[in-house]
Amino acid sequence: MEAQLTNSGWVVTKPYNLGVVHQVQEVEKMRCSAVDFENINRVMSDDSVYPFACSPNGSMCNVKNPVSIDFINDKRVVILSPHRDMIFIFIHYSDVLYQGHSAILPESRGKKAIKLGKDACKWMFDNTKCCKIIGMTPVVFRGAIIFSLQVGFKKEGLIKKSHLFNGKMEDMIIFGMEGQQ
Repeated sequence: MEAQLTNSGWVVTKPYNLGVVHQVQEVEKMRCSAVDFENINRVMSDDSVYPFACSPNGSMCNVKNPVSIDFINDKRVVILSPHRDMIFIFIHYSDVLYQGHSAILPESRGKKAIKLGKDACKWMFDNTKCCKIIGMTPVVFRGAIIFSLQVGFKKEGLIKKSHLFNGKMEDMIIFGMEGQQ
């Protein structure tokens, strides 16, 4: 499949509802291939990401390949990778609602990740029927909470004792972001 240049300057290498997206400045030429799958799993299985993205007893396959090819090809899943060390996953929840997830390697965290997180959310609002993105973050993941707020998410609620981490039940903050209506 040939890549297409969108107005936002991203190269789309799959239709948006399957999409792996790469920022033009980061790569000269990108094609949809097994490299995408391998890179997604490289980021997701990193020791700085995996324990926080997946339950150690969870159902996301295994540490070597935490994301399955079936998950990547699921039409309800949008995967954006604006940088080799960042993955943004959006899972279709209802007609206009997606649940967002991020996986960012330590060397790419900071201002660049915040900008690309904002860009990924904007891309979702501009290129899908998405009107709202939600996320749920355990209260003990302070870095993820700060990242969510800096990207533009607002705290919308709290789910008590809803995430098992290190043998302890932790509360989760519900975050939300609405697109321009």
